[in-house]
Amino acid sequence: MNLVFTKGKKTFEIPVSGDAEVKLYTVSAAYSSDGHYLAGWGAGEVEPVPACEQADTELLAHVAACLQGDGTYVLRELFRAKGVTYAQN
Repeated sequence: MNLVFTKGKKTFEIPVSGDAEVKLYTVSAAYSSDGHYLAGWGAGEVEPVPACEQADTELLAHVAACLQGDGTYVLRELFRAKGVTYAQN
């Protein structure tokens, strides 16, 4: 399953397998040319974070994807900034 985030005219897609969490941040253009950082990690894994100054980051979304016994996912929104949407793809 892929999780797709949209902010304005930009979209960000990340593959998700098993139980996982995903965060979308804004970061400085010096760190990422598009000004965003998308992080995904599975259960038991260490959460990746932007390797730039924390003052230069802003959390835009945090979503947990829970794999169900029938192979479908349930998404749990933990945080979502105004103007950000997400969906399964």
